[in-house]
Amino acid sequence: MVVDSKKIFMELFLFLVVFAPPVFHFNIIFVLSLISVMGIAARRKRTLTLRGGWSLPLVACSLVYILAVVAMGELFGDASLEWNRLVFVYQLFVLIPLQFLCAYYVDIYAKENRLSFDGVADLCIMAGVMQSVLVVLSYLFPAVQSFFLNLMIYRGNKTVYENIGISSYRSYGFADTLLDTFGYGMGILAGCCLLKEKQSAFSLFSMAAILFSVAVNSRTGIAVFFVALFVKMVCNWRSYLQNGRCMVKLCAGGVLLVVVGIAFVHSKMFESQTVQWITAGFESVWSFFTGRKMQYRLGSMQNSLFGKDMWAVPERTVSLLFGEGHSIFGTKDALGVQSDVGYINYIWVCGIIGTALFLLAIGMVFFRCCRESRTKYEKQVMLFLAFSFFLVFIKGNVLTHTAGTFLTILCIVYIYRGRNQNRNWKKSRNQLTRTEGSRWI
Repeated sequence: MVVDSKKIFMELFLFLVVFAPPVFHFNIIFVLSLISVMGIAARRKRTLTLRGGWSLPLVACSLVYILAVVAMGELFGDASLEWNRLVFVYQLFVLIPLQFLCAYYVDIYAKENRLSFDGVADLCIMAGVMQSVLVVLSYLFPAVQSFFLNLMIYRGNKTVYENIGISSYRSYGFADTLLDTFGYGMGILAGCCLLKEKQSAFSLFSMAAILFSVAVNSRTGIAVFFVALFVKMVCNWRSYLQNGRCMVKLCAGGVLLVVVGIAFVHSKMFESQTVQWITAGFESVWSFFTGRKMQYRLGSMQNSLFGKDMWAVPERTVSLLFGEGHSIFGTKDALGVQSDVGYINYIWVCGIIGTALFLLAIGMVFFRCCRESRTKYEKQVMLFLAFSFFLVFIKGNVLTHTAGTFLTILCIVYIYRGRNQNRNWKKSRNQLTRTEGSRWI
């Protein structure tokens, strides 16, 4: 049996860049991006090129606009919000470009080894399975969870993991964060398993393991997974209607899922805080849509995400339109308001105009990737990523280094560069044909 050392290295690389476990006292993305730069330079190729028509220039103009608003706020705004502005600039203008570097490096490996989009997805799914193994071990053995928690407290986010109220019923695994953005990434990986045209035993096992990791850590990933289910049903409804067997399997799976969910919610066999937290999340969402007021309990979202304070916008018209150059994430003491909602935070940074311009640019990138997708799987995954991005942006700011953000960037880079290489190959072939034809004149 031949061991592919390059593949093992790339799977480990993807595990580190996706989940960013706190191995150092700083974000490991800096080390990984340095490895990526050296790997790109070793090829001596013009790899850092993307041609996206109007979509990428619009993204660049939006970034310049946002940076200008933040700079104006730094010069003329409240000095107490200086750190808030620096963090925002660091997330958008440092962490996002570093993720692009790592994505280029992975894409180079994929192109050199002739990996298809499915092959790259399998590498990412394997990284999710590796994390799922750590999650299961942490869930089954408290000593393992304590070991990882101590590392994450010592080298990671102390304010989160020192909170006994959180670590007592979640925080299983080893990553930079095991909260909403963790669910965003793991939900994407589970969705990629679901969207495969041919389901193997390994892909089903991977999907189950990843979904378990989502359930005990971040319920946001369950919503992301349902987005994948919706995309699969919409894109394949004709085949389901034509193929009676597929329709029966789909209905049976849906009924089984509903029955198991109802039994799980009402069962008295599961009294752990983790299970109570999971069921409370479903109950609070159900209560929100049915209009029933629910008492706050462990995991209830009605007093958090659906609360009025989370959707506070600037009162001045100028600030509402053009922003104030800072977010309101963690500004309860400074401003009296705070919010986790990504849309609201960007409205505070660059206003409705800047937010609309930026999200339009991102939407155009997704649209172009969907249009340029060469396989059915690519198209469905890009649709899934687009819907997931705009959905999770409600829950928090994902335009930073998160598991789901990197996976999205990697898919975009793969499709953009694959399209450009295909066009360059066609151009070279046409030039060669014209040259050979001229010899006969």
